[in-house]
Amino acid sequence: QGQGQGQGQGQGQGQSRGQSRPQSAPQVEKRADPSEKSGKQYTREEFIAHYGPQEGAKKWRDASKPSKPKAPEKPETRADPSDTTSKKRYTREEFIQFYGEKKGSTMWTKAGKGQPAKEEPKKAEGPEKRPDPSQPNSKATYTKKEFFDEYGPKKGANMWKKAGKALATVEEKKADKPKAKESGPEKRPDPSEPKSKATYTKKEFIDLYGEKKGTNIWKKAGKAIAATEEKKPKESGPEKRSDPNEPNSKATYTKKEFIDLYGEKKGTNIWKKAGKAIAATEEKKPKESGPEKRSDPNEPNSKATYTKKEFIDLYGEKKGANVWKKAGKAIATVEAKAEKAKPKESGPEKRSDPNEPNSKATYTKKEFIDLYGEKKGANVWKKAGKAIAATEEKKPKESGPEKRPDPSEPNSKATYTKKEFIDLYGEKKGANIWKKAGKALGVTEAPKEEKRADPTDPNNKGMYTKKEFMEFYGEKGNAMWKQAGQAAEKKGAKDKKPVVDEKKKFTVEREGEETFGWSRDDKFIVTEVEEGSAAARAGLKAPFKVITFDGTKINKKLNISKLTKAAGPKVELETVEVRMDGNEYFTRREFAEFYGAEGEAKWAAAKKKARKNRKPRKDKKKEDEGAEEPKKAEEEAKKEEN
Repeated sequence: QGQGQGQGQGQGQGQSRGQSRPQSAPQVEKRADPSEKSGKQYTREEFIAHYGPQEGAKKWRDASKPSKPKAPEKPETRADPSDTTSKKRYTREEFIQFYGEKKGSTMWTKAGKGQPAKEEPKKAEGPEKRPDPSQPNSKATYTKKEFFDEYGPKKGANMWKKAGKALATVEEKKADKPKAKESGPEKRPDPSEPKSKATYTKKEFIDLYGEKKGTNIWKKAGKAIAATEEKKPKESGPEKRSDPNEPNSKATYTKKEFIDLYGEKKGTNIWKKAGKAIAATEEKKPKESGPEKRSDPNEPNSKATYTKKEFIDLYGEKKGANVWKKAGKAIATVEAKAEKAKPKESGPEKRSDPNEPNSKATYTKKEFIDLYGEKKGANVWKKAGKAIAATEEKKPKESGPEKRPDPSEPNSKATYTKKEFIDLYGEKKGANIWKKAGKALGVTEAPKEEKRADPTDPNNKGMYTKKEFMEFYGEKGNAMWKQAGQAAEKKGAKDKKPVVDEKKKFTVEREGEETFGWSRDDKFIVTEVEEGSAAARAGLKAPFKVITFDGTKINKKLNISKLTKAAGPKVELETVEVRMDGNEYFTRREFAEFYGAEGEAKWAAAKKKARKNRKPRKDKKKEDEGAEEPKKAEEEAKKEEN
């Protein structure tokens, strides 16, 4: 009926106006693709052309299904922070109605801080989808199967991988974005509370310690934070490199991603190629400039560096500027040494003209010939060379770090530097063995430049030379140096307690051709005394070192065997105690010389070790009783025979 009425009306109108109306083409149905958020509509043929016959038909059917209307969202509610007893919750509008516009907004924000974060509902899992890299402006995503259907098995697999790489890059960029820090007055931990995690503002430091002291402690806390930040290791992860086959792309990939895309062999080669490209780029990059930083001369063992401003903040205007200069001089000294060590750039050889002894100018061979002519120029060039050779011979030869043989390796020809001794034996022991090796070679140690502590800074353990005192204090340098010396003498007088070996005297009496009854080495260190011997009767107990034998002082050159053989029946001895360290025996004084401050502790430890290793003594009475029994049995047997 509708069509009939429409046609009748149309024909009637057309005839009355004397015009003919053309028939309109039938409209083709279009539907929105549910996998696209753009809302663009397509025909059934377009669906099938894009997705294929089966998938396209399915997508077309899905597009016809009406979407479910979203349930209206409930307004957010929060608990009132001023009413802790109540569990009731209120909307933002209710907060504003109750407290007013300004206070209500503040209370709503305060209530939100104590709220647990809302968990987003988990989306239903399905086959993974990725955007098509060939459609950069499209937000549509496709499954792996859809990529295969569209591009075929081989190309589809590559496009799927490429799409995965693009997604990984996007995710990394999102993760790398720094979060905005909450602003507020800066807080720092108190250096006098190392175990506390509490932090305070500058105002709180000043309120607690006073204006001057509070400001200094605030600066000190800042310096500690800066040093800690420098020591923090940078967050590491799997290395990433740019793909050399994508020169215009900023994306980077791990080694695994290269191998996944190109295969084991080709992926490894491209990874190496990418590494070489990075190395070449790094070499060309100019170094980043910033405010100059220098090491603090009062912290010789620290690797931290500070700007001039940080020096002045810590030490004050005048002293900070002086310490900054001192730090600069130290850098200049190191750079000068490095510059000397650099090989000079080569070019045509130049020599001084022997006919110009007072001139420092040098000339090439060509310049000599141009000036004097072919023959004479060649002769003057040779003469100049001989003068250079004569000068070179007079110059002292450049030496490297001194090397010495290890005294504990007498049969070895190997020599070692002082650093190698310290690496092997440790700081203190290595230095002592180095000195011992020098004495054996007849080397006299060069006197070290005297250093003294600054008397105005008793808490600082730094030591300085006279030159450093003069540079720092200027005209007062001499007076401060003397004051430092007096302070060191007073401290030294209190601390010094020289270690002396305790000497003991013994008288050994022998009967007839009786020996001393001891075992000794070439240094006259007695390691064993026989029971019942002349030495044992005199009260000698091993180990000990004989320092005088019947009035004769023992030294290295003395023949001890001749001395003991020529001794009479009665001998006066002077001995000192020795204890073992390693495989050798040493006196108490030798322990102190070798180990320094640790000498006494090592001496005591050696005694404990000797007690543990001591063999238990046999009971002499029991031995005598055991020896008497067979004697009695023999006597009784003889009596029976008689």
